[in-house]
Amino acid sequence: MKSIRFLRKRIENLGRVKTIMNTNYTKKIKHLISGAIGMVLIASIAPASAQIYKDVTRLGTSQAICTPGIESAGELQAFFANNPQAVQNILASAGWSGNAQDLMDAVAAGEFTEKLYAPGTEFEWMSARQGSGSPAEVALPYRRWAGSESFAGFEVNVVSNCEQHQIVIPNACCNVSLIGSTPVAVGQPSLTTSVSGDTLTVCSDEGAALKLVYPSGQTQTLALDGNGCWSGDLPSGSYSLEAEAPGQCGTGMARASATIAAAPMAPAPELGLIPYIGAFYGTETRMRYEEAWDMDMRDSSGVAGIRAGILSPISETLSLFVQGGYINRNGINEGNIYPEDNLFLDIGLEKSIGGSGFVGGGVGVWNIDDGDFDDGSIFVHGGSNIGNTPLQWFIEGRSFFDDIEDNKMLSAGVRYLFK
Repeated sequence: MKSIRFLRKRIENLGRVKTIMNTNYTKKIKHLISGAIGMVLIASIAPASAQIYKDVTRLGTSQAICTPGIESAGELQAFFANNPQAVQNILASAGWSGNAQDLMDAVAAGEFTEKLYAPGTEFEWMSARQGSGSPAEVALPYRRWAGSESFAGFEVNVVSNCEQHQIVIPNACCNVSLIGSTPVAVGQPSLTTSVSGDTLTVCSDEGAALKLVYPSGQTQTLALDGNGCWSGDLPSGSYSLEAEAPGQCGTGMARASATIAAAPMAPAPELGLIPYIGAFYGTETRMRYEEAWDMDMRDSSGVAGIRAGILSPISETLSLFVQGGYINRNGINEGNIYPEDNLFLDIGLEKSIGGSGFVGGGVGVWNIDDGDFDDGSIFVHGGSNIGNTPLQWFIEGRSFFDDIEDNKMLSAGVRYLFK
């Protein structure tokens, strides 16, 4: 632009120098120079893509790379095998973005097809043999086939340096040519998911980097096992996964999603009354009135009894129970004033443990059939199932309110649940 301003300035100066040329002549010079400058500016802003193709109407002329041409796949392979330098010269002259060895390997492996190319087919470049100069084989840019009919050739679609190249070798002359090149799409890694209950299993390609995104947005990198998979138990929610796998032409990425459904709520237990009967045997130690001594004295006796009751479940593991029974005492000292048999009534709570055991406790009233000797009590018991039957064993300890420290009973027995 500085040069243009300079020229214009010079032209203006020419107008002022009347001693050199007249005014009319100066105006003509100015118009000519302005026109030339405009042509330069228009050429400089013309689109680079508006390439001009040169027509080629004949093949197999003196510019042929091989004579008398090739007719079979074997002859094509032989040409490449016997003329590697010529092929390399052509590709170097064209500034081909691929690797010459990739093309040589593709031809040697038979990765080509024979096709016909109609008039009007355009080539980014076509090779030719030049009459003089070195190397003898060169690539000529922007050629278009303008013959009267289609020509036959071998087409090699080769991937090299992350581009797919459409290369044509005409049968008549072996003039290696390029129709065009396109970038190779980055391959995506495989990514599969499966859900079983609260377990998510993810599989991908070996070497892929796998990332798990939690519903909260927290991320976790997953390590694949020898089978290319990862499994783990997850809370309910929607998860997303990303797999990245580096490749020759870039890093491919795949995405997937998985949902862990909330576990269904357990059905409410069917709670119903459970009646039972039982029998027990043990010892009772009490302060009894000794008539001969006219005082209370400690006395122990054996006890045996039966009971019947009802368990009323409050939850899966906790039950309220009410039971009543009969007790017979054996071995009360002579002279003691105390009944040998009586009735009792208890109420309490019982908790299941581990599905087969139980513990419980409560309060009761003993000797309810004899107002002179009735007494409150507190007790605890525990036991377990006997095998897979409704039969259970239990042991029980009881203290009586009349004298908590001295009045005690310890017994063991079995009970049968009607369920």
